[in-house]
Amino acid sequence: MTTTKLPTRRQPKGRPPRWSAHPGAYSPGALGAALKARRHARSITLEQLAAYAGYSISAIAEMESGEKVTFPKAAAVCQALGVRLSVMLLAAEKHLS
Repeated sequence: MTTTKLPTRRQPKGRPPRWSAHPGAYSPGALGAALKARRHARSITLEQLAAYAGYSISAIAEMESGEKVTFPKAAAVCQALGVRLSVMLLAAEKHLS
């Protein structure tokens, strides 16, 4: 009995990791929506959140719409919102169900 080794995909340098297409995986759109909902619940504007997180307004808006979501950016936004990234990932997962 021989085992076949499956090739591994390497992520090109300088690019954020791709989101998994597996069931139950986190969706960048769902994470962005959860972050936007938290921002609205705290009555924080995009401008305020951008200043707190240290990113541009357009970067925050792109992330909330599910585009260009990276974990470092999401972590900074979560810290600015006063919530753990793990809590927001769970909220995003519930949003998908």
